[in-house]
Order: sequence, then structure tokens, then C-alpha cells
Amino acid sequence: MTNKITKALVFNKQKQFLNWLSQVFPPILYYTVGGEMYVKVSHKQVWNLLYFLKNHSQTLFQQLTDLSVLDHINRKYRFEVFYNLLSFTYNSRLAVTVNVPENLPLTSVTSIYPSANWYEREAWDMFGVFFKNHPSSSYFNRLWI
Repeated sequence: MTNKITKALVFNKQKQFLNWLSQVFPPILYYTVGGEMYVKVSHKQVWNLLYFLKNHSQTLFQQLTDLSVLDHINRKYRFEVFYNLLSFTYNSRLAVTVNVPENLPLTSVTSIYPSANWYEREAWDMFGVFFKNHPSSSYFNRLWI
């Protein structure tokens, strides 16, 4: 019984947080899957949202734990990029997703999360997702065709 109550409380807190976030940062969509929170944002707003999530006192997602890419080969916005965040302060996780077409670069988030450096280079190597303003821009330029 206690486990069900705990899950219900966590779900309600997640819902409240996501509702608040959508009001503070309106161009987002949100959903939960299996108790995990997801936020979908436009490729134009991803840098601003990640900056906000790291620095706002009500969010404090201090760590980017992973960046991954899904390749939806038959879609107009072929790539779906996932930024997985962790807040030590609030003991919570959040995945920020963004859809990008094949030839559109995303803005690098290494200035917000230094750990993104390697992840972004891997996304380029494995999928061809390009990140502008990356500190290793010579790496991308050398390989950009």
C-alpha cells in the first residue's frame, strides 16, 4: 500500500513540475513514461531551455548524464536527440528531446554542460548530427562534407 501511495505522490509532483515548466517556458511539450519525465522542445529553443534547467533555483539540473540520438530515417525531422539531465538538489531526472532534420546543426551545449563535449562528437561520428559553436569545431569542420 505504501509503495502505491509513494508512486502516486511522485507522479503528482512530476505533473506539477512539468505544468510549472510549461508555463515558465511555453514552447515545450511534456509527458511521462514509466515514471520518467520527458520534455520536447524545438531545435531553436534547446540551448535556452537547457541553460534555464541548469541555473534556475527551482530546477538545478546540474549534470548532463548522457546525450543520445535516435535515427528515424523516414521522417522529415530525421534525428531525435535526447539530453538526459540529473538534479542532485531535487533528486530527479529529466530527458529533454529535440527533433532535427538531417542537415540542420544544433547549437552545442558544452558551454552549459562541459560533459556534452564527448557526447556531441559521438553524435556526429555515429549519426552525422552537427553541433555549431562546439569547442572542437576543427574536429567537425574536418569531417563536415
